[in-house]
Amino acid sequence: MTGLNRPAGLNRTVLAFFGLVLIAAGAFALLTHFGTLTVLRPESALVAETVQPPTWTLYAAAAASVVLGLLVLRWLVAQLTRKPKTHTWRLVSFPPFA
Repeated sequence: MTGLNRPAGLNRTVLAFFGLVLIAAGAFALLTHFGTLTVLRPESALVAETVQPPTWTLYAAAAASVVLGLLVLRWLVAQLTRKPKTHTWRLVSFPPFA
């Protein structure tokens, strides 16, 4: 890859990282569910207590979600505005095979 298209390399690296994290999380969930990993019991509750979390955690989660959403939108706009270089395509005819 050339140095002229550095955002493409960064995009591929970030996407590969998130893909590996998601694959690892899915494998952990499946292995735990089927009992291969005994870290958690499959029938255990997701949350041990049923009390409400502190109010500040809800606001922090909402703020983090908004910031993450804005970053994702910025990335999408950057993908749409960046266009590849145009090249003239030429039809090259090859001699028929003998």
